[in-house]
Amino acid sequence: MAEGGFGTRTVGGGRGMTRDIPIDVRGACLKVAVLVARLGEKDIFNWWDSEALSWAGREALRRTFPHTWAIQSLFLACTAAREACRGLVPPGNSMTLFDLAFRTGDLRQELGADEARSLVQGVEGADEYAREVAGSGANVESILVRAGTCEPRDIAWVREHLGDVGERAVCIGKVAVGNLRTEEGRVLWGRRLAAAHVLGEVGRLVVPYIGLS
Repeated sequence: MAEGGFGTRTVGGGRGMTRDIPIDVRGACLKVAVLVARLGEKDIFNWWDSEALSWAGREALRRTFPHTWAIQSLFLACTAAREACRGLVPPGNSMTLFDLAFRTGDLRQELGADEARSLVQGVEGADEYAREVAGSGANVESILVRAGTCEPRDIAWVREHLGDVGERAVCIGKVAVGNLRTEEGRVLWGRRLAAAHVLGEVGRLVVPYIGLS
């Protein structure tokens, strides 16, 4: 596959979903997904069982894997996030943020060392939110916006179209596959999927996903 081109896979890891979706693993969606993966770790929102991108996790992996620690950090955190989300999404043709961003289930095969280090550096600032959560509780919406996962207009879109929900997995829209073949479409729905994590709370994950048509 050419750099920046499309790869294909069956969405949902064979859980009855058979449509092959072309995915560009580079760019804005990847950065946003890595940020959400970091925010969902145990020391911030506590949505999945990972600390690989936390300060302590990074340092431990740096000692164990001095040359590939960044790739290992991303793989562990993003795998935990993707599996936690997929565990709540009902079977069917659908995509979570992590399905949209990653070509395969193994980032160790997708990223080079330099790109991985750049992505990890991009989430190091999230360590401050761990202190915020520990100190006074956290406003999920505020942290999502300040961390750069989405913009206030994306949160407003989620509030307008979804309101309050009680389910643990929420379809935020039906999307034609052709829309995801364009950079504009992937970025738009990546931002909306990231913003829709505002439906969750600290310690309680609500998974947003899109249905495919």
